[in-house]
Amino acid sequence: MDWKVFRALETFALLYDIQVDEEDYQAAGGCGIGLVGVELEALDETLFVSYEPIILRSPNRRRVPRREWERTRLRLGSDAAAALPVALNLEPGAGSGVPGWTLPDGVRELLPELLEPDGRSDVSEAWRCLLIAKLARNRLMRAGGSMSEAALDELASLLVKSMPRVPLVLIGSGSGSRDVTTEDRQKFLLRVLYLCEVATCSAGLRSIAYSDEATQLVQTVVSSFYQRPNGDGKGETPYELLALYNKAQGRLHTRDHEEALALFGQVADYLSQKRRSDCPQPSYYFEPAGEPLSDLRWDATDWPLLRTYLGVPAALQAAETLINLQRAHDAGVQLPSVAEAGLTPYQRCRNDVIVKKSENDMGAHHVAP
Repeated sequence: MDWKVFRALETFALLYDIQVDEEDYQAAGGCGIGLVGVELEALDETLFVSYEPIILRSPNRRRVPRREWERTRLRLGSDAAAALPVALNLEPGAGSGVPGWTLPDGVRELLPELLEPDGRSDVSEAWRCLLIAKLARNRLMRAGGSMSEAALDELASLLVKSMPRVPLVLIGSGSGSRDVTTEDRQKFLLRVLYLCEVATCSAGLRSIAYSDEATQLVQTVVSSFYQRPNGDGKGETPYELLALYNKAQGRLHTRDHEEALALFGQVADYLSQKRRSDCPQPSYYFEPAGEPLSDLRWDATDWPLLRTYLGVPAALQAAETLINLQRAHDAGVQLPSVAEAGLTPYQRCRNDVIVKKSENDMGAHHVAP
């Protein structure tokens, strides 16, 4: 796959994840994933087994229809849904809600409108399956409930079984047998993406384990194949920050709040406005286009996109965690810096809520008698 097309798919995936994280399940942000030949109303019946409305009774004994899954088994893997082409839709205004960032020229034109089942291209097929999984996660998060959580665990297991293998030549085994190809490097990045998606679908210790695996894979491949001077492979791809963010969420689920705070802080710091001001060309994760390792690092102009995707959510989650730990003052100190480079409407609302919580906890909010 051409690198420009690969990066267009990466950009699309980030924009789609931002929509889901901000509960924009109807794709108002301009990014949409669909299954060819399947109407929106039939998506859930196509993706999930035994998707049936369950009739519940409300306290006033009115019949209330509630959509839920009686069983969580997915129609993915070897079933019919896995053989369907995936349609991608990127509206002209997509990404306009990301402060300080505009969709790069050519991305919409490069983005494939259709990803069909293709046994000849492992990279294209891996992208198709990953995007179906993102669509399924979107539908599950929209539905909510314990049954959806169980289905997310099953989705994570399915992704583990279908993730692409990293060629041994990239991890120092059999390095003299053949040259490394573009497909080899793209399979490596796709495996990192799969591991991060698995961590996102998982909770607690499982999320931590897959996040650690993603981090270790990045550092192993970068240090062995790309042979960076520092030798540890850190700071070469922002997906390392995605793995750290997922690990922080896992630490929260296991109530390891101090470790979660440290990880959220690390992610927020690397994508902070202050770090960008101190170093206009960040030495970690970003570099001007065309420089070596451009297939791993992102262009410096994409810093606002990654900040919206990871930096701001990490900072807000850290502040909320501090409030829950009765450390409202600490939360209030760090919140003003969050909004320096701009927030999406969703992030601004969440920031305002956290600020009010912090003020209330510190006794700064007084009601006149």
